Amino acid sequence: MQVWLRCNAISEGMFPNEVAVEAQNSDGQTFSLFADKRIIKKENGSTYLKVTLLEKTENESVIVLPTDPHELQSRIVRVNNSFLKEA
Repeated sequence: MQVWLRCNAISEGMFPNEVAVEAQNSDGQTFSLFADKRIIKKENGSTYLKVTLLEKTENESVIVLPTDPHELQSRIVRVNNSFLKEA
């Protein structure tokens, strides 16, 4: 299932079709990655990245990021449900 992850920040990427995305996991650690502009959505002053939902509990969800984050060992990340929005 695809969902939207709210981003902390977004900036231009290295190539014309990509952006640099910054977001946060459920431990409060900030991570960043490059993503295709086609999987970015801006809505009501927030920016979202399309991700895959693997598991959802009451407060947290496990998601798969579209590309490898620079600071983490895996594309699989646990995030607070408040950072997610249904696609």
